[in-house]
Order: sequence, then structure tokens, then C-alpha cells
Amino acid sequence: MSALLTIHCPKCGTTGHVSESFAGHLIHCKHCDEHFTVPTPKPAPAPPMVLSDDIALAPLSEDDERHARERYDARVLSKNRNELHELDKNGHEVHSPREQWHSK
Repeated sequence: MSALLTIHCPKCGTTGHVSESFAGHLIHCKHCDEHFTVPTPKPAPAPPMVLSDDIALAPLSEDDERHARERYDARVLSKNRNELHELDKNGHEVHSPREQWHSK
């Protein structure tokens, strides 16, 4: 048994149901006698792809989020500190004002 399509008459708006096999065929409305073509159904969207290595994520607790943020900030600051060691035109190491303040 084929599925039923819900159709609407373009002239009077009457709603009706026809077999999916009528898709693309010319029919007439029993209410107003308007002739129109039954639209073809839109294909169902593909189900989302699930990979075997997908994991479910859950929100972090406040303590876990604070800990993760501290670890991230420590890594970023460490990386930035390593990038600050530049040399001037005489080959001497150039320090940022923040590093100079810490070194005194």
C-alpha cells in the first residue's frame, strides 16, 4: 500500500488526500472542479551520520570548567612568554615591559 499525500487545491484551498502514485499527475478538485498537478513528495532528509568514535559531550561542572580554563590560560601564557624573546638589531634580547617588571 502506497503512502497518502496531503494536497491543497490551489483555487479553493480544499484539503484532500491522494495516493503517492498520483504524484505528477493531473487531477481535479471535487469541490470547485479546478484541475491541477499533484506535487511530487520531497525526499526525506538523510539520517545524521554517526561515526563509531563519536562521543557524547556533557556540560562541565563549575569546578571542572575553572580547572580547564586555568590549564588553558597557563598554556597560552607559557607559549606567549616563549615568543616574547626577540632580538634587537644588536643581537640583544628584547623584553616586553611586563617581563622587565617581573625581572626586577
